[in-house]
Amino acid sequence: MKRIFLILSIVALMAVGIWALYPWLGGASKDTDGLSGGALAPLASPKGKVLLTISGNIQVYNQGNKAVFDLEMLSDIGESVIDTSLRSREGVYSFSGVEVGALLKRLGAEGRSLKLLALDNYTVEIEPEDYLKYHPVIASRINGEEIEIRDKGPLRLIFPWDSYPEELAGDEYYNKAIWQLNEVVVQ
Repeated sequence: MKRIFLILSIVALMAVGIWALYPWLGGASKDTDGLSGGALAPLASPKGKVLLTISGNIQVYNQGNKAVFDLEMLSDIGESVIDTSLRSREGVYSFSGVEVGALLKRLGAEGRSLKLLALDNYTVEIEPEDYLKYHPVIASRINGEEIEIRDKGPLRLIFPWDSYPEELAGDEYYNKAIWQLNEVVVQ
């Protein structure tokens, strides 16, 4: 009888350990929103002007099958800063906004690549390697000031060019640094 109890106890402990370690089995994990069990918090509706629409393979919506964000909602996800120089201007600029990876995690995104679209219909694709390695930011501020449309805003994708000067020096990443960004499709 003691052996059976011991074996059942070991099996139960192993099951609890597996459940806790593997969130896709419903284990106790924490997401960026602090909810346990892998649950994603609902997304509020924007109070201000919608600046960014995200669709595709996401799990959290607030407008049909899309997630729409105003500036405050993007800031609430968390602000990251990239200090870097640009090809088109002299000096180093401080760009702040939401990191692409944090935004995708907040939405439970499950895609492979991202299709980014600008107000003028310019389109680029970025792969997971781009946002996992370089942590680009969807910037809404430059040197603390909101980016105006005439200055390639209100949102623009910024890579840390100065942090990876050899890897990001070519045209590939400057061409991916879309400005006047207004839509992302998770593919």
